[in-house]
Amino acid sequence: MCIDDVIGGVSAANSVISGAKVPRQCRSGESVHFLVQTRDSFNNNQLNGGASVTVQLKGAAQYTGNVRDCGDGSYVIDCNPTKAGDYEVFVDVNGQSIAGSPFVMTVLPGMCIASFFFIFSTDICDRSRCCGTMQNEHISGAKRESRNESQLAYCSHG
Repeated sequence: MCIDDVIGGVSAANSVISGAKVPRQCRSGESVHFLVQTRDSFNNNQLNGGASVTVQLKGAAQYTGNVRDCGDGSYVIDCNPTKAGDYEVFVDVNGQSIAGSPFVMTVLPGMCIASFFFIFSTDICDRSRCCGTMQNEHISGAKRESRNESQLAYCSHG
């Protein structure tokens, strides 16, 4: 006699982050991806989608994660925090916290995009935002064109 496993309803307490975990750190503007695997009260993986999965980041700012139901009991989470600071990541299934939630994540300031520009007049440059001036220097490997600009202003923050 064969006895089939019986899968019960979704249990938030048994549901987990699967595969890549919620990172402890990321850079602002970087997408963060992780997978939620829903489980039943017997700790079996759910085989069907349809659960209400929500993700909230709370801290220096508040963000709501995008949730994609894979239809097999797993849910892909994508969030893109843009403000640096410390966050708690709350993951709920059907209104209840999953195992380990909230998770702690620190969002570091974003990387400076390596771009440069010329300032032809010092009147345009807001000295409170400029990080310095350069003449005939390299910025991110790009050599300044050989013109007679009096100064090249550059900023390390966007």
